[in-house]
Amino acid sequence: MIPIMYPKESYKCPTCGVALVERSIPDDWKCATCGSAVAIYAEDHEGRRHTVNRLKPGELQVGHSVVVPTSGLKHVHDVLAVTKEPCGYRIALKGYGVIRYSADELLNCVTGGW
Repeated sequence: MIPIMYPKESYKCPTCGVALVERSIPDDWKCATCGSAVAIYAEDHEGRRHTVNRLKPGELQVGHSVVVPTSGLKHVHDVLAVTKEPCGYRIALKGYGVIRYSADELLNCVTGGW
């Protein structure tokens, strides 16, 4: 499932150092050459800029920072817990609460700014 996309995005493999074009990026948002998570330089409608990766819930770890859907890049919360459930994953976010995701959904995870 495609996550929230931002009005301005550019893509690069952080390992290979190669600039990527959206249409050439696999559905799992991993570099086709080395398998690293694609670095996305994103800017929302209000000019907020972050570098994000698109990860599935099963790839999240405590301490990752997740963008709450439909908030642009305004609401970023740290992951407190990831729990596997029969129908997907339960993600506990600091200062937000719990969100449930199916196993194949992608989440925008902030890795830095630019």
